[in-house]
Amino acid sequence: MNRFEEELHEALVAGAERAPDATGLASAARGRARRRRRTTLAAVAAGVVAAVALPLGVLAATGGDGGSDVPTVLDRPAVAPGMRVESYHQVSLQVPADWEHGGLSSWCAYGGDRSPRVERPDTIVELIGCGRPGLGVRLTEAGDADSYDAPRLVEGDWVGQQTQAGVRVEVRATDEETVDEVLDSIRVALDPDPNGCPVVRDLPPEGFAWPEDGGSVCRYDADGQLVQSELLAEADAAAAAAAVAAAPGRGAMNDCANAPGESVVLGLPDGPARVEYSGLPCSDRGVFVDGRHLQLTRDVMRWALSPGWSGSVTEWVPVPDRLRTVG
Repeated sequence: MNRFEEELHEALVAGAERAPDATGLASAARGRARRRRRTTLAAVAAGVVAAVALPLGVLAATGGDGGSDVPTVLDRPAVAPGMRVESYHQVSLQVPADWEHGGLSSWCAYGGDRSPRVERPDTIVELIGCGRPGLGVRLTEAGDADSYDAPRLVEGDWVGQQTQAGVRVEVRATDEETVDEVLDSIRVALDPDPNGCPVVRDLPPEGFAWPEDGGSVCRYDADGQLVQSELLAEADAAAAAAAVAAAPGRGAMNDCANAPGESVVLGLPDGPARVEYSGLPCSDRGVFVDGRHLQLTRDVMRWALSPGWSGSVTEWVPVPDRLRTVG
């Protein structure tokens, strides 16, 4: 075995050690087998060397001068072109980047627009029955049993679903390929998730570091479980950091409540800023960064409330007039 082969072997072993637990992935593999996916084994050079698919990354051999550089295993799963990552608890998946957020059952309240949307358990849905369901992804909490339903035609749409780690992912689209692509992208127990957010707010994984060339918006429920994440581009992360830096020291607040609420962590290159704005005593509300307690401002809340957020806050919280849009 030459030096390059030794380095390739070491990279593959390292990637395997960093892969997530097989729990949950097996059912996805069985689902793909039921759909009779074609698997291609590639022979490398003259030997019988199989190409190994790493669940958590892409193996890239670098070096244009003969390929002598050490291969690199990337930490995050690659996001397909034109797709973005959505997460809920331990489950992440990829959806087309132009899919919006909102309730699937109330599409007729939007002027009859059936544009695909992403719906979460906490999505506010209008009390209106539109008959035929809308398009997109519905995330719901489910039992412990994993399940998979292959795409099938229902009322003229393609519908499929998969349950993993207590989360059911229901997909509805006008074509079978989109449903397949979304279901095949489901991953379980990636920590951090592909957008760089820890799945539990107060327990980031060992060796965790926030993105160096962008940022993350991580929304957590009252129990500290991840319910939504967003990846910020470098310019947006800089704007979010500037908004935090401009927030004044915390002043007097009112309307105290004792119920726990959701929170957001802005993962920025210089470190995290925790934004507490809902359901906590007054002394615990505000922006917490580097041991400082800052006031909530409209600019901070603009970045904290990611597209798709729905909820209520006390009247003194400076919520932006309009949320940021998808993409």
